[in-house]
Amino acid sequence: MFEDAVPALEEFFAVCGLEPKSLPDYEGFHKLSVQIYRLPTVQAAKFDLRHFTQIAQVFADCFTCQFILHQDDLDPPEENSVILSIPPAVSQANLDRFHERIGEVDTLEFSFQLDKRKLLARQGISAPNTNYFLYLFPVALTRFLSGATLAGQPCSAYDSLKMFEENLWHGRPNEVDEKAVILLLGHDIQLNGDQFALIGGTYLTNWQAAASTDGVPAAQSNSIYETCRANIFWDNRWVTRLTPPKLKINDGVWKQDDPMVSALQTQLFNLIVLFTASRVAGSGEDWIATYASSLGIGDVTLYAPARLPLEPRLSANVNSFYEIFSWAYFSQWTRDHIAFVQGTLAEELMHSPLEDARKVLLERAKMLKASLDVRWDNFIREKLQAYSEEEQALESAVVEIIDSFGERVTAMGKSVSDAMLTAVAALLGSFVAAGFGSERFNPFIFRVGMLMYSGYVLIFPFLYNMIAQWRQYNMLKGGLLGRMERLEQKLSAERMNEIAGKWFEQSDRNFQLWFWLTTAIYIVVILLGFAAAFIVPKLIGG
Repeated sequence: MFEDAVPALEEFFAVCGLEPKSLPDYEGFHKLSVQIYRLPTVQAAKFDLRHFTQIAQVFADCFTCQFILHQDDLDPPEENSVILSIPPAVSQANLDRFHERIGEVDTLEFSFQLDKRKLLARQGISAPNTNYFLYLFPVALTRFLSGATLAGQPCSAYDSLKMFEENLWHGRPNEVDEKAVILLLGHDIQLNGDQFALIGGTYLTNWQAAASTDGVPAAQSNSIYETCRANIFWDNRWVTRLTPPKLKINDGVWKQDDPMVSALQTQLFNLIVLFTASRVAGSGEDWIATYASSLGIGDVTLYAPARLPLEPRLSANVNSFYEIFSWAYFSQWTRDHIAFVQGTLAEELMHSPLEDARKVLLERAKMLKASLDVRWDNFIREKLQAYSEEEQALESAVVEIIDSFGERVTAMGKSVSDAMLTAVAALLGSFVAAGFGSERFNPFIFRVGMLMYSGYVLIFPFLYNMIAQWRQYNMLKGGLLGRMERLEQKLSAERMNEIAGKWFEQSDRNFQLWFWLTTAIYIVVILLGFAAAFIVPKLIGG
């Protein structure tokens, strides 16, 4: 697969005077483009039919090639100055006319473009949920992965990550995030992750194994991005689809000092910092990430790999540093975890020189992850202890209120019972008083006795006592509901209902039932007392 591609290019461009080692300078992400504005005609005259036939056999319709005369060399100027163009295929007659025309000038313009996407399609390389890309020269791919321009100038960390995203995960996201797989000629390497793979050299025969099976739901990347924007301040909108899991390598085969691996791991490190720091700010080539805690802040500089790649020993620790990102984002406590990461890393970087910050984070990545686990366990233990204490306090409060409601129901029952007994006593006493010392029943004394009793019951046992009971009931109920409201953020609704809900509701219903029943009995007793004061004397004949 593609075995003849590079030799065919090297032989073809050797005719133009280009050395093989210079060809990677012309390879971009999707195309290999060679533009020679002043190609000496003595070089162009060396092309024969075999050169054009061979390049056409290897690349078919995936390339275009043109030789163009300069208008200032033509007298008079010609509307079409292209003297040879591929496609269509070149015949010997075309070539003879070409040699005849270039004999009239000293230089001409040469243009060659190879579309690598067409080349992949021609080879039938495709798979569901997977985007394949092709690099012909390892040097060109290293330049791309390192964040350098075609001219070899290093980009900033910001531009480098934007370039990654725009080329590998371009366009609108679908329901599934496509996996990006780069195929590389002439360099043995095999890197494979969930959303990125790099297959090169002798491993190219296994290109289908790198394809994504089911793909990764785009919702995962969207969730990570939204969580990041809600918790981290970016001076610029760095990326929208590129997240650390996309560059995570799970397994593979590579040389320890492979510059491509170092470049990829440097990019992954920058992404992890971007998604975990408290703030990322800067401009031009200088970008600083800041971790903040209550004790102070710590800074780390983000470098594109082309400016300062990671050393192999540090590159090997990036996966350990990724575990910190994973711990922060793949948790039900994401907001708290991100805050813990920021605080822990800030304290680690506070006393480190800025130039050593990246090395400090990577060298101590495993220790920092262990420290996060310990801190979180202690935090959760304290929270659980606090929750347990709150649960116990809530249970005690519920028991106290249920007991209090029961006591008040008993008190109301005793009070109304006493009122009924005293009603009988008042009636008998009024009878005795009305007939005492006189042969005739005195209705006035009877009325005074019954009205005084009824008025007493109305004011004290009924109004005063029942209003006091209702106020105390509302105070107890309000206190419990207030405590439950404060605990809503700490205890689940199910746990709250288990501790307080059903027991409190039942006790509350019982209290209200007895309260209104007692109120009704009081009203009946009072009305009967007032009625007896006027009806009984008439019945006796007073």
